[in-house]
Amino acid sequence: MNGPFPPRGKVFLVGAGPGDPGLLSLKGFQCLQTAEVIVYDALISWELERLFPQGARRVFVGKRSSRHTLPQEEINRLLVRLANEEGLRVVRLKGGDPFVFGRGGEEALALKEAGVTFEVIPGVSSAFAVPAYSGIPVTHRKVASTVAIVTGHEDPSKPAGHLDFHALASFDTIVFLMALHSLEHNVCKLIEAGKDASAPAALIQAGTTPRQRTLLAPLEEIPRIAEREAIGAPTVLVVGEVARLHEQLNWYETLPLFGKRILMTRPKERSDTLLAGLEALGAEAVSLPMIETRPLLGGNDARALASELRMFDLVAFSSQAGVEVFFQALYAIGKDARVLGSALVAAVGEKTADALKSYGVLPDLVPKEANAEALLREILEAFPGLKRVLLPKAKKGRILLEEGLKSKGVSVVTLDAYETIAVKPPNEVLEGLDLEGFDWVLFAAPSAVARFLEIFGEAALCLPAGPKVACIGKTTARALETRGLRVDALAKESSTTGLIEAMLAFEQKGGACFQKGE
Repeated sequence: MNGPFPPRGKVFLVGAGPGDPGLLSLKGFQCLQTAEVIVYDALISWELERLFPQGARRVFVGKRSSRHTLPQEEINRLLVRLANEEGLRVVRLKGGDPFVFGRGGEEALALKEAGVTFEVIPGVSSAFAVPAYSGIPVTHRKVASTVAIVTGHEDPSKPAGHLDFHALASFDTIVFLMALHSLEHNVCKLIEAGKDASAPAALIQAGTTPRQRTLLAPLEEIPRIAEREAIGAPTVLVVGEVARLHEQLNWYETLPLFGKRILMTRPKERSDTLLAGLEALGAEAVSLPMIETRPLLGGNDARALASELRMFDLVAFSSQAGVEVFFQALYAIGKDARVLGSALVAAVGEKTADALKSYGVLPDLVPKEANAEALLREILEAFPGLKRVLLPKAKKGRILLEEGLKSKGVSVVTLDAYETIAVKPPNEVLEGLDLEGFDWVLFAAPSAVARFLEIFGEAALCLPAGPKVACIGKTTARALETRGLRVDALAKESSTTGLIEAMLAFEQKGGACFQKGE
């Protein structure tokens, strides 16, 4: 790209990598952020779709084997029309690398013939990434100096027998992409061409995703085992001595939460850190917000607040949302943290403290336990002479801190900075959601519990094959327990880290790991 923004009327052929959204290149991500329209395939994960800019038009042209939403010729014409006739910046997002069995070459030729400016952003090819996520290096100094990459699904218009299996059999490592379609045929042909029938082979399904499965077996047994295990596409077949290294180097499938499907009910703006933490441990995390926060602090209120802040001895923040709404309202009227003057600042926990730091405020007090009870106790212990305290909070939020301070003679002003409102996911999302397919449901607020139970009913968390439940905070746990529902893991520390640690403890010990809500 030349300059910060790509020119209009241009197509970027971008490789998205094999599945893990973290394998998208930095340049590919930058192209996505400036796209006006994104044309994408079936192999693009929903995690990658989260990175699509909000205003970009989305065009799905998914293809799987013989099932095409649009024929390739129609896709070519679509790209030309979007760039030439509509003058748009187009990202053609393709799984893996566009030029490795991805038909990117055909699309580039069509663009060239139509006079469309284009650029190719290479992607991480599944030929290397999928074996790597299975602990298989396609080359190794001691056992494999040559590697062949082969399509397992050839163009049917090619002459029969186009692949030279005798030549392929001479390579130390052979990697078949789209391997399932002609698996038995290709294995038989390799053996007929002289490849040892007992050569180690690995068949890898859904590589680089939490649904990854690796079957390791002698080459001749792979087709039978794949059928028995009901292996589905997409798959990669690796043939050669390097396949044995899966048993020693299998790092991904041994992650502590690998393969666990986890439903997050937090607002989208609160989910990024949790999502990243879960994915780093091998889990498949799905965001299904039950609530969202709506700011209530407008311009006039913010101006009045800014003029009165110096009258308070302490401003106590009981949530990240409160911090963000508070300071964004001040920013909107041209003010910043300086309006706090000499007021002390308290934060309910480390995450709220981090939010304050992002606005240039170092809190004077962060309790060891991240809850309102601990915040009240430590404020009274640390600042015995308090006279006037401001509490930015959620409308209809807990009043424990307010009442506790007032009981000690402190003058308290509460500020309804935001409200928490229930949301309902789209019907098409709910219709395709099978709660029995999830291992965990995570809750971080009583209002999220209430909305979840309103939508799915209490039975959803009582099914024998239903998900386990994890909570941040005793108040959230009580919201479940008062309905007679179990809590399998309760974070000792009311934070994303504490929640993940509680889940890990449960998984590792195979038993409940929580403190009953008090």
